[in-house]
Amino acid sequence: MLQPLTATQSRVLDYIATHIVQRQRPPTRKEISRHFEWASANAAEEVMQALERKGHIALDQAGDGGQGARYARVLCWPGSVLPVLQLATREA
Repeated sequence: MLQPLTATQSRVLDYIATHIVQRQRPPTRKEISRHFEWASANAAEEVMQALERKGHIALDQAGDGGQGARYARVLCWPGSVLPVLQLATREA
């Protein structure tokens, strides 16, 4: 069962999902931090870890041999992105 999100976690999940839909890849921690005007990418990492603990995303290995590089895979798409996904699957 999914745990409820804080307002910040919800905004970050929306940003991650929208970024994936628009650019076909998840945002980096640096991109998330820049978008929310946070001073450090560590803030983005902390929110992403909370989203993973709550079951909304999975943090997977990037597969490029990087040292611990991980990307976000959305498990529970936010309602703000679902209409775009449904439209895309109808057109395919």
